[in-house]
Amino acid sequence: MTKMQTLRSSVTKARPASGSQAPGVLYVNFADLQLGVMNTAGDPQDLLAIRFYSENTTYNPGDLVVEGGSIWIAGDNTAQGPFDPSQWGMIGETPVTMPVGGGTDKIFYENDQFVTTDYAIAAGKNAGSFGPVTVNAGVNVTIPPNSNWTVI
Repeated sequence: MTKMQTLRSSVTKARPASGSQAPGVLYVNFADLQLGVMNTAGDPQDLLAIRFYSENTTYNPGDLVVEGGSIWIAGDNTAQGPFDPSQWGMIGETPVTMPVGGGTDKIFYENDQFVTTDYAIAAGKNAGSFGPVTVNAGVNVTIPPNSNWTVI
């Protein structure tokens, strides 16, 4: 039986050098909270990294953080400072919209047909849905000034 090898580092952004390890070797970077594996080409391939949100950290689009008990994915314009949910997409309770499809063709966006809970579009943002869409009785969709909700 072959013993599994795991590499460890506490140096920010440190990864094994390309070609320095066999495919399948795992590495952990404690400073980045990053898990990775050497791919079949012998290059380091970062896997999933989820951090606790920090006001002093610069995040890139696609970075994952835990805040308020939920997992969030960074948007295109995520700024340092207090956590601002409008700059992030919540994963789980409110899924981040991703295209779906058969095989590898991811070309369809799907949404529900009924609004069952009050919702407020973020100020300075627009929203879109595919219709028909029904807003249930007693439910409100709040659209701030200079924002739009388009149902196609």
